[in-house]
Amino acid sequence: MNELDKTERLQIIKLENNPLAKEVAKLAEQIALTKDNLSVSSRYDVEGIVWPLDVMKTVLERKARQRHEKGQLIPFNYFVAEYKPPEDSSDYSLESHPELNQLINFLVANHAKLPIGLRFQIAILIDGHWTCIDNIITEKGISAFNLDSVMDRRARHFFQVYLTNLQLNNILDSGYIYNINVPSDGPFAETPKEKVANMIQQDWVSCGIFVVDHLSFLSRTNVFKHLKKAFGEGQYQEFARADIPPALSPIFRLAQGEELFEKLSKRQKQTIATKKDKTKLGELDGVAYSAKNKGKRLLEDAHAYIEKPTAYQEIFGHNLLPAVRRICQTLFKTR
Repeated sequence: MNELDKTERLQIIKLENNPLAKEVAKLAEQIALTKDNLSVSSRYDVEGIVWPLDVMKTVLERKARQRHEKGQLIPFNYFVAEYKPPEDSSDYSLESHPELNQLINFLVANHAKLPIGLRFQIAILIDGHWTCIDNIITEKGISAFNLDSVMDRRARHFFQVYLTNLQLNNILDSGYIYNINVPSDGPFAETPKEKVANMIQQDWVSCGIFVVDHLSFLSRTNVFKHLKKAFGEGQYQEFARADIPPALSPIFRLAQGEELFEKLSKRQKQTIATKKDKTKLGELDGVAYSAKNKGKRLLEDAHAYIEKPTAYQEIFGHNLLPAVRRICQTLFKTR
């Protein structure tokens, strides 16, 4: 048993006095399994879902609380859900997805009451793959940005479902998606080189890491100002690596592909480089982080966090909608 395994085991033992010990122990096992999955060399060695729903909830709750504990004024308004694509791909209804349907209904009923500029972030699990959507409340309704690390077709389909539900309820302002359409030679053909040169993720297991990193960065950045300036306003706009404004190029900071880094502009590379890392600007091994190391740290923090007696209730008691509703109530009281 290595030192890391011993530490994880001790953390589980410490949970025995917690009234939710069994539930927390199961969560600890999921976190440990996720860590194992991140180290596999083949997609066929993955056990279950690489990054389970409850692990994502744990990591994002920890992120939100870290931000609060540090006194940062920008909140992390996150929402986590799973989307199971229907057999009929033309079915854009969310009635079979209560959490997502509730979110849409809440936005329809309350978007006019919400403060303009309010941001919220969505992490969605689709067939074992994670994707993310950043959102902002505008005068016209809601603008959304789907950033997917591999430009997955399932993620693109869900984003279209999401936008359609906003549009049908007359609350869609603008929709932006990181995507490039490249013809394929068939389902068993290699990924076209042009697409690979735009893919942020290159392995089979890191999508959860990219979702956490992307949502953390996007939530602290004036994303929609830069998107509007670069692409204008429109209900569905696609763009890829070459079009990303330098201010948003930190979305590439964990990127795993040499092809992508080689094609970044000088200004994009300059924005990615950190103060500690400027001497290696633009080199593949000079990126501020590596995805796998980032994932390891996230999961270690998650293990430590669930030792806290109230952590389980904090994680699974989190609900974006009541929190946003309280913002509405506070605003109306002060008017």
